[in-house]
Amino acid sequence: MVSFSKVIPGKLIHPKTLGQCKIFRNKFKCRSSFLKNYAWAFIIGWTVIIGGFLLYGISHIRTVQGDMVKNEARANFSKDQALRFWSTMHGGVYVPVTDETPVNPYLSHVKERDIETPGGKRLTLMNPAYMLRQVMEKYESLYGVRGHITSLRYFRSETAPDEWERSALKKFEAGVKEISESTEINGVPYFRYMSPMTTKKACLQCHGHQGYQVGDVRGGVSVSVPLGPYLARQDRQTLILIISMGLLWWIGFLGLSWAIREVKHRLQEQDRAEAELQSAYDKMERRVRERTSDLIHEIEERKRAEEALENSETFLNATGRVAKVGGWEVDMDTLDVRWTEETYRINQVPMTRKLSLAEMINFIHPEDRPQIKRALQRARDHGEPYDMEVRRITAGGTLLWTHNICKPYVVDGKTVKLTGAIQDITDRKMAADALREAKEAAEAANCAKGEFLANMSHEIRTPMNGVIGMTSLLLDTDLNTVQREFAETIRSSSDSLLSIINHILDFSKIKSGKLDLEIIDFDLRVTMEEITDLVALKAQDKGLELVNMIEHEVPSHLLGDPGRLRQILINLVDNAIKFTDEGEVLLGVSLEDESPTQVTVRFSVSDTGIGIPQNGMERLFKSFSQVDSSTTRRFGGTGLGLTISKQLAEMMGGRIGVESAEGNGSTFWFTAVLEKQAESKSERKIVPEDIRNKRILIVDDNATNRFILREQLKQWECRNAEVSSGTEALAALARSHVDKDPFEIAVIDMQMPEMDGETLGKKIKDDPDLKDTRLVLMTSMGERGEAKRFEEIGFAAYLTKPVKKSHLYECLTMVRGVKNNALGEGSIPIITRHSLAEDQKCKVRILLAEDNIINQKVALNMLKNLGYRAEAVANGKEALKALEMIPYDIVLMDCQMTEMNGYEATGEIRNPTSKVLNHRVPVVAMTANAMNGDREKCLNAGMDDYLSKPVKPQELSKMLEKWIPKQPVCYLDETPGDPNVP
Repeated sequence: MVSFSKVIPGKLIHPKTLGQCKIFRNKFKCRSSFLKNYAWAFIIGWTVIIGGFLLYGISHIRTVQGDMVKNEARANFSKDQALRFWSTMHGGVYVPVTDETPVNPYLSHVKERDIETPGGKRLTLMNPAYMLRQVMEKYESLYGVRGHITSLRYFRSETAPDEWERSALKKFEAGVKEISESTEINGVPYFRYMSPMTTKKACLQCHGHQGYQVGDVRGGVSVSVPLGPYLARQDRQTLILIISMGLLWWIGFLGLSWAIREVKHRLQEQDRAEAELQSAYDKMERRVRERTSDLIHEIEERKRAEEALENSETFLNATGRVAKVGGWEVDMDTLDVRWTEETYRINQVPMTRKLSLAEMINFIHPEDRPQIKRALQRARDHGEPYDMEVRRITAGGTLLWTHNICKPYVVDGKTVKLTGAIQDITDRKMAADALREAKEAAEAANCAKGEFLANMSHEIRTPMNGVIGMTSLLLDTDLNTVQREFAETIRSSSDSLLSIINHILDFSKIKSGKLDLEIIDFDLRVTMEEITDLVALKAQDKGLELVNMIEHEVPSHLLGDPGRLRQILINLVDNAIKFTDEGEVLLGVSLEDESPTQVTVRFSVSDTGIGIPQNGMERLFKSFSQVDSSTTRRFGGTGLGLTISKQLAEMMGGRIGVESAEGNGSTFWFTAVLEKQAESKSERKIVPEDIRNKRILIVDDNATNRFILREQLKQWECRNAEVSSGTEALAALARSHVDKDPFEIAVIDMQMPEMDGETLGKKIKDDPDLKDTRLVLMTSMGERGEAKRFEEIGFAAYLTKPVKKSHLYECLTMVRGVKNNALGEGSIPIITRHSLAEDQKCKVRILLAEDNIINQKVALNMLKNLGYRAEAVANGKEALKALEMIPYDIVLMDCQMTEMNGYEATGEIRNPTSKVLNHRVPVVAMTANAMNGDREKCLNAGMDDYLSKPVKPQELSKMLEKWIPKQPVCYLDETPGDPNVP
């Protein structure tokens, strides 16, 4: 039987139920009569509800009106009582005698009842009761409210109570607080209210003879309020309420009528739907007959499809044999397993054999079997596919590597079938194993190369350190002119030799893949200044002008490898100086691209030298290559500098290139992608400390290095000792601790036999007695990223040999400052040769005096871009206070400021009697006054120089370089700024 169903107006109705449509129609007609009954019930209920609200509203209106009239009566009583108390408090009041207020007949016994003023006006004394009666009479004539003061022991007939008042007074004596009632007076409706009057001390003057005591009920005041206005208001509100409730009842009636009409309309629609349902039933019967015929055709088509499936399986088996891919399928209900021909062949199983799921799993290698079982479990329970490589042992005992894939088929959240494929990848795995072995062999060779490079670096740098160090010591002695010239030649040749060695070692690292970058914080402008200082003497010797120009858009505080940047630029500048006989060399830095987190900086070196022919440019960046052999003979060089520079630029994410014409000079340029430093990163704050008389231990296995360090420490008046191994160092440190004279700093060589510097540092930091010793590491085999590792161990400084004498001195003072400032381990970055250079610029103190907030922000951000830190004040007085507390290096002074302008502030700075710490501190005017004579006015006021607003970054940078004093390392026995100090 073929069953079917159809959705009819929101219900699923089977054809067997269609005969009940007539019953439904009769039921709908019955519902029409029911609707009428329901409508009458609703109207009656609605009427009851509206009537209830109406009765409640009328009652509420009457209650509110009653409360209002009662409150008015209470208010009048309070008014009368207050007037009574007031007049009683004063013992009566004298008023002029008039027709309305004649002489008080009730006070004839009072001598001073009637008096006359000096002006001749007659006054009579009015007692409180007399006054109150007059006020009540006046109030009644004006507002219709009656008032009456009365008592059970009345003096005069005017105060005698009526029957209602007498009853109320008796109730007061019984303790009742107030009496009120609606009644008629002379046919007019009134609301009567009465409250008692108690005896006060002042009342006893007139009523004491009646036997009253303080607190007794002496009488009362009754108030009668006319009810006419209140009743009229009550009638109006009642009428409005009746009309409102009637409208509400009518709206409900209309809504009910509309609802009944809509229901009837829906019943009519249902009748039409029944008719359509009967028509649909007839159509479905015809469709059943047609569908039966179609099913016969479908059965025939299915038979043809099964034949096609057999053909496709034959094709699939043939394809599997060619691709060596076998297929399999598992029915999760019956756990029946199906394999393709290729799967049987891979597992070396006869095709006549029927396999279970467990037998299929047993072909997997025992060590890989748990892995495949877990994968199958996840596929069955969670519908997760898998793709993995496992070993397989065939029925013939052959070990194979196979690639296994499985895809679950999930219906209604349940896995009903697993389908997969396996591929024999044994040949591929064998090839991969061979490739891996070859790779490991290559890596071992590279490792051997790296070790050879490290040993070469150590073996070369160690004697170079001796040559340069001994030359430095020699230059510190008294030499005649010829001897000093010879020593300078030795130092210059040593520097050149060290540069060539560095090039060769870096080239070797490139070939062995060992050239790396060290990503650290650095100040770009400090790095550029250091490069200029390094090559300035060479340019001066040839009479060339060396210009360093950094565009102000370039940020100073970046994250990258300043050492490699310095290496590229020195290569390019050395070449420019080498190939230029006259003119200039321009070192430029500009911003090529910027994002929120990084910048692309373009560096260029331009010269006015011999230039490069077009056909020679393509050979420039190749190893051991120059334009021609005559160039090599004339100028020297290995030809490796540009090759290394190209490699380094590309490692920094940039490019390198050249623009030149023969005879017209050259411009070499390169770009580098550098990260911006985080704004929130804390700044180094180390105060250098004097190292005189401080105990320092030298640890180095090389006698020459120990001699150089010993002599330098003697010049700086340090107490020092030296050892040649890590074991001796530990013993010496332990003895100094026992002798209560510990070594504060240990200068440790990295490359030592038996125990290297890294191991020695760990042992020192692990010893509770020695862990406070500050450690300085000196290495001739520096690798990128090592500084961070040594910082984690606990080293305070990391220097690469050969170490300049100035760098060593500054390093030791900084390390001493770290200790004395009681900074914990890891609280500041490790000191390196890069941080030593940057600290010089960070030490500059700049004071900005500017009263305009916007100008303050502009100047401070401009200084920050140039790599400086500054503090701002708002006027001249604040500038003087700051200069009294801090020895600033320079002051940028606005001229027009509130409270004290720049001219007055500068006068106080130059005044010898003022409290500023440095009366000669450079003061530079930064002012919008740019008329003729303004510059002279600033200079006459005592300022050193003048900048007109708007200030350009280039002009500000030049002004700071001009006036900020240089702060070279000053040795105890040397003159500061001596150019011969290495």
